[in-house]
Amino acid sequence: MRLNIDKQVSQMTEKTIAEIDINKKVIISKVCSTADQKEDLENLGFVPGTHAEVIAKTPFSGPLAIEIRGTRIALRKKDATCILVQSQ
Repeated sequence: MRLNIDKQVSQMTEKTIAEIDINKKVIISKVCSTADQKEDLENLGFVPGTHAEVIAKTPFSGPLAIEIRGTRIALRKKDATCILVQSQ
């Protein structure tokens, strides 16, 4: 029983989308940023409950390619660290 509870808790742990490995699917749980930046990210489709997948990462803290709602979007790592996600 305890192992089951620990597994559920670890699955619910939030990470930023910048921390997610390539080809992993996630669900956006929160966008935490300044009001203007949050609005820009939400206009791109980064809203809580939305499914997303990290498609590619560049080295040395470069941008990430994320597929969301059938569209691939390149995000600066700075912006990607503002998007909290949960694993599927």
